[in-house]
Amino acid sequence: MRDLVNGLPRLLIAGAISSLIGGYFILETFRAGDCDGGCNAAHLLAMIGCLFLAFTLVGCFLMFCRNAPRPLRFIQLVIMASVILLPTGAMFLWKQTYPAQLHTNQDDSFMLIAEHELPDLGIKKGQRCIFSEVHCAPSPPHIRATCGNSDIAIPQTDWSAFKRLPQEDFGIPPSSSIRAFPRSCAKHAPQ
Repeated sequence: MRDLVNGLPRLLIAGAISSLIGGYFILETFRAGDCDGGCNAAHLLAMIGCLFLAFTLVGCFLMFCRNAPRPLRFIQLVIMASVILLPTGAMFLWKQTYPAQLHTNQDDSFMLIAEHELPDLGIKKGQRCIFSEVHCAPSPPHIRATCGNSDIAIPQTDWSAFKRLPQEDFGIPPSSSIRAFPRSCAKHAPQ
């Protein structure tokens, strides 16, 4: 029993640390490119919970695989943590080295392409951006767009540099203000 009391906290701490680090790699991997950090977050967090649960169950099995409970050795905990961290770390490094093209998703569904370079915003000619709504009420009117890996506010004065690509939208019917882009906020246009 004493071995169990000594071994279980080490197992839970090692599982929590490796799951949190592996979870960070998973969330960062899927935040860039086709996910803006919010899409699928619940699924990704569930995956992190499953990593912790699997780590704990495998550790408990190893602790009780013989008749008497015994604490896991340090090397066993390191091997188990490596099984979590190596694949998730490799995915993270791969995504950083070879970023995916930007794809639309449920959170940002409408596609734009820059017809002119906007150096102040860090947007190059031909770069695609996705956005979900037009904000006419603030002054100046703007849209929040994801361009590459950056989330930026594009003011109304720069909207004419973009062309809508409705054929690349996610498929959710656009509102009238999105269909009218770049003339979405005509009554708010600068004088």
